[in-house]
Amino acid sequence: MALTPELYEAIVRIVDQRVGEVKVTREDFDKLARAVSELGGTVREVAGAQKRTEAALMELAESQKRTNEALSRLTDTIGHDLESVSPRSRKSRDCRFMLSRRPARTPLPGLPRERSYKPSQFI
Repeated sequence: MALTPELYEAIVRIVDQRVGEVKVTREDFDKLARAVSELGGTVREVAGAQKRTEAALMELAESQKRTNEALSRLTDTIGHDLESVSPRSRKSRDCRFMLSRRPARTPLPGLPRERSYKPSQFI
């Protein structure tokens, strides 16, 4: 079977069309390869930022733990000190007795006399 000029032209058009499609596909593939490469760099940056965030979070958790321990010690200390001046303790009764023997109004340092307060306001 011999090729006729019309059949030859049809084959050339089909081959040119397919080559054109492959060329566009190749360009798209190259664009995709560049995008994946850039994305890889971005993923590495995000992974580094995540590691730094995790380290900072661990440091914050340790700091919170130390704060809670300090607060617990402070609460224990204050609680103990409050028990020593509770209304039922002897020290507290002695202090109130001494305050009750003061004059009715005691000027506070730095305040004018008309702004003085009764000692009972502080008990």
